[in-house]
Amino acid sequence: MFGTAIGAAGISVAANQGHLEMYMDGASRGDVFPDDYWYAVTYDPTSGTYEQSFVSDRMPSGIQRLRVGNVTGDTALEIVAFLADGSVRIYDQGTKVLERTFPTPAREAYFAGMALADLDGDGLSEIILTTDTVKNLWVYGGDGVLRWTLPGIGGNAVAAAQMDADPAIEIAVTGGQVVDSGSRSVEWTRPAFFEHLLESADIDGDGMEELIVVNDLSLLAYDVDAKVAKWTIPMVGPVDAIHVADFDHDGVIEVLVGDYGQGSVRAFDTVTRSQEWSVRNLDEGITNIATADVDGDGENEVIFGAGAITSGPDRLIVVGRTSGAVEWENVHLDGPFVGPAVGDLDGDGVEEIVAASVESEATYSNGRIVVLDGVTHRLRAISEPVADGHSSLGTQDVLMADFDGDGDQEILIASDSSFGGVVEIWDLEAGASLERIWTNTTQAPYVAFFSVGVADVDGDGTLEIIAGGDDARVYVYDLATGAELAHSTVLGYGSVRALEVDDFDGDGARELAAQLWNGPVHVLDLGTLADEATIDGSFSSMRKASGATSIQLGGLDGAIRTYAWNGADYAPVRTAQLANQEVYGFERLENDLYSVGSGDFLRLSRGATAVWESPSYGPFTGRRTVRTQSGELVTVSRYAILGFAE
Repeated sequence: MFGTAIGAAGISVAANQGHLEMYMDGASRGDVFPDDYWYAVTYDPTSGTYEQSFVSDRMPSGIQRLRVGNVTGDTALEIVAFLADGSVRIYDQGTKVLERTFPTPAREAYFAGMALADLDGDGLSEIILTTDTVKNLWVYGGDGVLRWTLPGIGGNAVAAAQMDADPAIEIAVTGGQVVDSGSRSVEWTRPAFFEHLLESADIDGDGMEELIVVNDLSLLAYDVDAKVAKWTIPMVGPVDAIHVADFDHDGVIEVLVGDYGQGSVRAFDTVTRSQEWSVRNLDEGITNIATADVDGDGENEVIFGAGAITSGPDRLIVVGRTSGAVEWENVHLDGPFVGPAVGDLDGDGVEEIVAASVESEATYSNGRIVVLDGVTHRLRAISEPVADGHSSLGTQDVLMADFDGDGDQEILIASDSSFGGVVEIWDLEAGASLERIWTNTTQAPYVAFFSVGVADVDGDGTLEIIAGGDDARVYVYDLATGAELAHSTVLGYGSVRALEVDDFDGDGARELAAQLWNGPVHVLDLGTLADEATIDGSFSSMRKASGATSIQLGGLDGAIRTYAWNGADYAPVRTAQLANQEVYGFERLENDLYSVGSGDFLRLSRGATAVWESPSYGPFTGRRTVRTQSGELVTVSRYAILGFAE
């Protein structure tokens, strides 16, 4: 999931092990919340599309700036995230492992800057931080040690480069000051009226970089060595983003300007000051801009984030320089994700991983199904919005089964539409497109489905579809006609969040267990849907236990309890305290090894002992976990489909 406010903290491009990666940030909860994770995007030449190749853990506070550089001295670059709480997090570019995190006093809710530059000539970049509300500048090493600081010097953007004839690197901030890093003192203060964007580049070929700033409604270039304004280009309106690069390989630096609102990305020649290129932005606002030959076709693409200032979809947009055409943009998915499920959708003997977003298009449309290759993890397909895009509560469950007997699995989802509860079956067609092949023809009015299952309910040798509604009823549908065959009585209050089928009481007839949201479990006769027994409690998740006559239930208190039929009712026979808060989901992987989703983490527990814990991926992490053919554990979170080598 690319999230909202894509690239608000920066868009960087760097080579990693022979290929280019783009690094940017996103928000998992919508535009009004800060960006709380970052990810890597790569070009897939086979499909001709761009894919997320890595998604980070969830940050403890919003990401202010994201940059790439060599700050630790190893052979790889580092990805550096500067957060609103003042902390800095350093990740290895190759492995994406968090190498170091350290606190700083640079706490700023909205307006802060970061640059990476080698100030002391040791081959390693220092981390330069600035704040704007209370202006201050700090210089840290990659080891987290403060090198020096200057109070009263700051802004929301900072650039560091060789800008004059002395040997020291200069540091410029939007507050107007230029600091000599050798003497650690201000060497020039320019008239900085309403500056909010700042970059540097050698635009005149003198070996010293000029300062490029946006000042109110003007684009300005400053010669820092001469301490004068070099030129001014009036802007037609406010500017959201700038980027400097020789993006057309003509030997002249261009300044790319991203207009505020529904404007354009425009390129200005820094010698003639004329506009030489533009592309219309059909979304509102531009977060950041980058240029690179990201698809290997020999010419640079222009990459920018758009849509952050509206309530509508957010996009990462890739534009061809020569054509000016949009070559690619992401599909906006809204979490959390439901699933995952694994199975062979196309009969090639290789599993696919399937999950679905709850909603899409900034919550204006229903969820979409996502299919990944189970080995390479590359994107195979994304469906159109389920239920024709109409939904009040979104897509809530997904599973896989062979419904048509062809040996290949199909995808079953639970959702709702304008008319009532919806269940759909989707098939992966030739050419890797997802097509809807079945839906229920009778919809329970004013109902949303939150769980789905499949079983031979009436014992005739054919499958029926089972759905759990937010009206606390269970519905059964005929696979041949799509018509409703039966529904249960109202089982209580809230939605039916989980369904399991087995002979739980050992009487030779199968039962249907239906778990209500944060409530009890009702055990129904599968054929008649008569309510046979109730397991009282506040349960948040449910799975069949290894024994046919037992049910395992996750609780709001972090415990997993096993209930077994004793001839009269279902009684607790075992309790394992595997978490200290709500159990979103759990799976028995083998013997006494369980995966548990609770809080912001996925944990592996053997008995009551935790043997592994994932980084934080936010709420809903581990709601369901599956093991692939290769032994990976795959789960979902609010903003990602996650895979872990076991």
